[in-house]
Amino acid sequence: SAIKNNNPEIFAPIYDNVLPLLSAEQVARYEEIVEKVRSGAITIPDETAGDYPIGAIDSGGAVDLAAIGCM
Repeated sequence: SAIKNNNPEIFAPIYDNVLPLLSAEQVARYEEIVEKVRSGAITIPDETAGDYPIGAIDSGGAVDLAAIGCM
C-alpha cells in the first residue's frame, strides 16, 4: 500500500545553549537534513499508514493520562 507523508517539517531546532557544543560539521549536517526534508528529498513516513502502522490519527486522545502518572 502507498505510504502517506507527514507535513515535511522538523521541530527540533538547535537552541543557543546547544549550538556551542556542536562542531561546524554537525551543524552543517543538521541543516542539510532539514533542507532535504523540506524539499522532499527525504521523506518522513506517516506511521499511521502503510503496511506496518504503529498508531492512528488522533489516538493520543485515548491515552489515560492518570494511568501513566501525568495527572
